[in-house]
Amino acid sequence: KGNLEKLNNKTHDIYSTRFAEVSTNDTGNGEEYLNATAVNSTTKSAFEVKVDQLAKPTKGILGINNTAFNIDENLNTAGHIRLTIDGNTHEVEVVNDDTASSVSQKLNTTFKNNNLGFEAILITDYRTSTQRIEIKAKEGEANNFVFAWNDGGGGGNPITLENHQAFQEARIHVDGVEVTSNTNKFENVVPGVTINVTKVNQADSNQTVQIK
Repeated sequence: KGNLEKLNNKTHDIYSTRFAEVSTNDTGNGEEYLNATAVNSTTKSAFEVKVDQLAKPTKGILGINNTAFNIDENLNTAGHIRLTIDGNTHEVEVVNDDTASSVSQKLNTTFKNNNLGFEAILITDYRTSTQRIEIKAKEGEANNFVFAWNDGGGGGNPITLENHQAFQEARIHVDGVEVTSNTNKFENVVPGVTINVTKVNQADSNQTVQIK
């Protein structure tokens, strides 16, 4: 009976539900900085996590002559948008009767056909009847891009890029060991544990993650 009871207890421990509890030595709630989950097979443990840097995708905003596009109006400019990604240059032709919407569609076709890991997002402000095109790397993509406009003698105002943000990886320390990720999710840094980071720690603060 004694051995059977020990076996039952061991089996219950292996298959019992695990959860991760996060606390911080800073003021406030530890889950302001990160949350964590654990699969049921995860070993009970505790470790410290310090969030040094959050991941940020490459992105930038396209306009015309450093201003927004007007909704559904022809751009009345001609030339080529040149995007250099991972050392390769891709051109998107712009013609006089293009609109912000059609340019966005052309960009997305180029991104998809060449498997570039980027997307063009059309942002509309109905209050001012204007639009911008955001070029943004998809989640987890580490590529940056270089933008150029070539009017090719076509005339009109140039397509311009503003608020260009370069890619930045996420970086944490787990019990003093540095770990990086292309996204703000860290999987299996500790076996069976997924960590999602949301806020950077101050100099002397960190979180304790307990797997229970």
